[in-house]
Amino acid sequence: MKFEDRSVAWFVMRAPFSRELKAKNFMDENGIVCYVPVVSSSKTGISGKRVEMTKPLLGSIVFVRSTRTELQELKEQIPFLQYYPNKVNGGKGPVIVPDDAMDRFIRLTETYSNKVLLFAPDEVNLAKGELVTIRGGVCDGLCGHFMKVKGSRNKRFVVSVSNLFTAAFLVECDYVEKVEKQ
Repeated sequence: MKFEDRSVAWFVMRAPFSRELKAKNFMDENGIVCYVPVVSSSKTGISGKRVEMTKPLLGSIVFVRSTRTELQELKEQIPFLQYYPNKVNGGKGPVIVPDDAMDRFIRLTETYSNKVLLFAPDEVNLAKGELVTIRGGVCDGLCGHFMKVKGSRNKRFVVSVSNLFTAAFLVECDYVEKVEKQ
């Protein structure tokens, strides 16, 4: 993807050592659009009581919607924030997620955050899945692949996010409609 410094886009950033929520809070306070997908989980505390907590779905990853120039200024204010390494272009340039892919990912993670499986892009062959659209519910109109993935008994709704990872969501079959090929 050819990119200019003044174009607004979704950049994939790293906040190592579990500081993604700290970076998100700083950006929220300064009016910068960012997204960190979180999941709810519970664990047994020292006293034996169950404690509910939220934690990031993707360790160390923060999605930031900004221009490259603004991002450079932001990196000066948050010294631990780094560009995510771009493995596709031989490490050259930042990883940029297209707006439509990011919109799909945000809507799905906010709706099905506790029912998601993550895979490396080469672990899932999207050509084997059926092209489907979700009809009804919060994610109405989203397109993706419906297929069986490793670690799941059921077929899942699968979307790929910019050669970074592939996410598989457990979606009720009532909402899935097969897209007819032309």
